[in-house]
Amino acid sequence: MLPADTLVYVTGTHFDQHWQTYLQVALGVGAEQGFLDGFQQAFGFSLRDDLLTHLMGDWAFYVVPSSEGLLADQADINLAVSLLVQSDGAIDFKSIAGHLGDAGLGSGITVVERDREGASYYEVVNQFNDFPIFAFGSEAGYAMFGSDLSAIQTPFTANTNLLASTDYQAAQGALPGGMQATFYLDIQSLFGNIREGLEPVERESFNEITAYFDQVELIASGNRLLNPGVAHNSMVILLSGE
Repeated sequence: MLPADTLVYVTGTHFDQHWQTYLQVALGVGAEQGFLDGFQQAFGFSLRDDLLTHLMGDWAFYVVPSSEGLLADQADINLAVSLLVQSDGAIDFKSIAGHLGDAGLGSGITVVERDREGASYYEVVNQFNDFPIFAFGSEAGYAMFGSDLSAIQTPFTANTNLLASTDYQAAQGALPGGMQATFYLDIQSLFGNIREGLEPVERESFNEITAYFDQVELIASGNRLLNPGVAHNSMVILLSGE
């Protein structure tokens, strides 16, 4: 369901079984409770009870081209990053948006509701210049979070999805039979979108670094369970014909 112009994605399952591990890795073992308490004090809602415990099942982190959103407006990087997670449908995003709006009072931050055909989306913006900072919402049993409102909606609005991409088909086809890509990178398109926003001097340095990858077109990896406790993992790197 990811859009056809997806440049990078990482997918997984059972998000509900892993989010605490992610916090421990990011913050250090034993530090997560202090972080969660501080978060609730600062923003008025429980990150764990009101949000994270309701995120479950399949998830995907993905990057798409975008001329809007935080990265494009603030860093001149024409990309948007998004997280799509299956949810139990019990997240009260309207309440969360209200708490975030209250927490942003006095700092120039406001939260704007952006409904689309019955789905609920919210955008955190700088009220002084209307620059977007963050977007989130829910639709069709999924919760979405990201740097650009339109990008988090693309799984439901795009005319074609990634399965129609010939590049993706080539990468998926290079993996051993029966193995689904859980990681995909269109490295040259990613570099191209970053390069667009760079100043000439920055672009020259960027080109020197990325020149080492000139022959690399696509990277994909996947895995499959062979027996309980035994998995087969593979990575493929597709090179250009030049």
